[in-house]
Amino acid sequence: MQASWLADFVADLRHGARQLLRHPLVALVCTLTLALGIGANAAMFSALDAVLLRPLPFPHPDRLVLVSEYKPGNVAKTGSPFARYQARAAENTVFEQTAAYWHVSGGDGVVFGSSGSAERLQFSIVSNSFFAMLGVQPQMGRGFTEAEGRPGNAKVFLASDALWHRLMGGNPRAVGQSFNLDGEPYTLIGVLPPAFEFPRQCDLWLPFGSLVPSYAQERLSHQFWMLGRLRRGATLAQAQAELGTLQQRMARDYPATDGEWRVRLTPLLDEYVGDVRRMLWVLFAAVGFILLIACSNVTNLLLARAVAREKEFAVRAALGASRGRLLRQTLAETLLLAAAGTALALAFAAAGMRVIVALSAGSIPRLEDSGGSTAVFAFAIALVLATTLLVGAAPGLQASGIAFTEALQAGQRGGTSSRHSSRLRSLLVISEVALTVLLLSGAGLMLRSFRQLRAVDPGFRTDQLTSVRVALPEAQYPKTEQRAAFLRELLQRLQAAPGIAMAAVVDRLPLTGENNWGGVNIVGRPLLDSGHAPSAESREISADYFRTMEIPLLRGREFTEAEVTKARPVTIINRAMAEQFWPGGDPLGQRIASPYHPERTPREIVGVVGDVKDFGLDAQSPPVMYSPYSYWTSMHVVVRSGLGEQAVVNLVRREVAAMDRGVALYDIHRLNELVHDSVARQRFELWLLAAFAGVALALAAVGIYGVLAFSVSRRTHEIGVRLALGGSPRGVLGLVVRQGMRLVAIGLAAGIVAAVLLTRTLQSLLFRVGASDPLTLACVAGLLAVVGAVACWVPARRAMQVDPMVTLRSE
Repeated sequence: MQASWLADFVADLRHGARQLLRHPLVALVCTLTLALGIGANAAMFSALDAVLLRPLPFPHPDRLVLVSEYKPGNVAKTGSPFARYQARAAENTVFEQTAAYWHVSGGDGVVFGSSGSAERLQFSIVSNSFFAMLGVQPQMGRGFTEAEGRPGNAKVFLASDALWHRLMGGNPRAVGQSFNLDGEPYTLIGVLPPAFEFPRQCDLWLPFGSLVPSYAQERLSHQFWMLGRLRRGATLAQAQAELGTLQQRMARDYPATDGEWRVRLTPLLDEYVGDVRRMLWVLFAAVGFILLIACSNVTNLLLARAVAREKEFAVRAALGASRGRLLRQTLAETLLLAAAGTALALAFAAAGMRVIVALSAGSIPRLEDSGGSTAVFAFAIALVLATTLLVGAAPGLQASGIAFTEALQAGQRGGTSSRHSSRLRSLLVISEVALTVLLLSGAGLMLRSFRQLRAVDPGFRTDQLTSVRVALPEAQYPKTEQRAAFLRELLQRLQAAPGIAMAAVVDRLPLTGENNWGGVNIVGRPLLDSGHAPSAESREISADYFRTMEIPLLRGREFTEAEVTKARPVTIINRAMAEQFWPGGDPLGQRIASPYHPERTPREIVGVVGDVKDFGLDAQSPPVMYSPYSYWTSMHVVVRSGLGEQAVVNLVRREVAAMDRGVALYDIHRLNELVHDSVARQRFELWLLAAFAGVALALAAVGIYGVLAFSVSRRTHEIGVRLALGGSPRGVLGLVVRQGMRLVAIGLAAGIVAAVLLTRTLQSLLFRVGASDPLTLACVAGLLAVVGAVACWVPARRAMQVDPMVTLRSE
């Protein structure tokens, strides 16, 4: 029985292949249409799998959580002080393993190498349990010992595989040798595997032993991020409750430092992917709509073929073919089309993934790891089966349900099955139009949102600005006076160079996301401890920073060179800080004190400047206070010049080398590119959704055209009679266009209702645009109406040209 069924199935496939080869144009159109829909879905699923579905490459990744801290009313998350991490690690009962790391990036990286070859690297300070918890062993050398894990003076490090190859030539003998880190010798004890990338963009790892002993009791700095692996059976909610109770106890015991801090637990995968989850699911739904539209088009085409083959199916039924056999035959033909489309779709998907990765510009975590995984191939096979059923069911039921006597007598016209087929084809076109409205509405909303985002003023003039980071080795420049003197001389050299309009330094650039939050006390008001004082961002700058960046001065004055040189206790605040701390009042002359160092002289506010978008064009400007530079070993040198980026970089490199060849330069930016890169994720969302909407619009136009063209071909005799009886060609044109536009109008109405209901899911992705924006919906309706009218007009023109005499003679 089974062998007979298999033989019949093989026979159906052979017959289906012969049928498709007899109509190669139909087969090609169907294959390409399905390949487009399936390929888009396979590419998007590959992205979804890499970012959201694939587990992290660590043991039991579903039980890994990240522990962070925050203050009520402030959404920004931070790490923990070392002492609080130790307390949580020692006293919890919900984790079977804990670890901690302090990832030091940006300007706080370490200078690797010595004179003439210095380079700034990103590093992490980690607990001894860090690598064991993540299931990582050095590919050569050893890990950290227990003694090296205690704060003290352990000068050893582990290198990434990339660093080992890039700066050490991949030489195994490098393990055991000493290298300069910030001017001090550290011994390389091991090299980690190439696949290890946590935290991201890390070049080397140091043990807790590299910390000074005072860190063991430190409760002010929030640098250490805690990792925990939940015990089997423990839930995230239980862990949150236990650590919350522990935090409340520490707040009672240390109210000055721990009072207002709260603890938050997040699955580690959620921390990896950030806020891209909703956006990826929206894009995946969009490609699902494209596949439905593609299936509708192919179904319409196969329904038309089924009508044309009514006599063939009637003869086969008259000769004894069962309804099931006829249905199986049409499904076999559809399976061949879907399989051929999928083979081509996989090539489309591979090319599509390269485009998606390029469009993301690094803004989507883990996306670069996407590829032809087993899950992607399984998804493609599932699409083949689903597409076969979606596309083949209606034509198969149409063919297998033919009343063969009526079909043989009626010929090719007017059968009941044809009328059912016509209604089904019209319904499919309406569905296509409605789905296209949804996609176009989403793309239109994203376009309006992106335009609103790009129109945001970053708070400074971006053109002709180039920044270069200068890293001073701490061993050679241990005192703030030495660092300030170096930067002061560098600025003097640059400002004296031809072609340089202005030059300044700042510790953190806008739009990079780097933060330096600190508590603030206002002299004359009740002084609060560090655990309760309000927070503000802190920036260190040179005297000419605001003029170089062209940040407007709203009140007061800028710093004088003498104030910067002598590090006088003055500060300039932004508008957001003035409005938050002195609503309706005048902050000039007020003094700010640090709750961390109450012994220091309070800083006097001498000016108020405009707000700058430090954390993104779509983010609210935080309160910021600017102080004369003094502390940091790494600063951004910002140069305004019309010379061009490379000329400015060469000039800075030349002047720095003339002063000290051991100073590293890195992190080069053009500020307009910084603004461009800050909206990379939104641009990625817009381009993909717009591309999907464009494909949907093209498929919908083809679908409308196909249905009307087939209708005209089936009604040639009717049209000929109308014209022979005195009907005008314009009347025929209007008849066909009205038929098509009626379908478009119904689809538009259904699509607009669906868009109003479903585009609410996009609200979190939009900026200053409502999810049911009337202008967007009106533009979408107008565009689709025009495209639909064009698609109706082409077959209508053909109907006008029917010769009634030729038509009547043929009958």
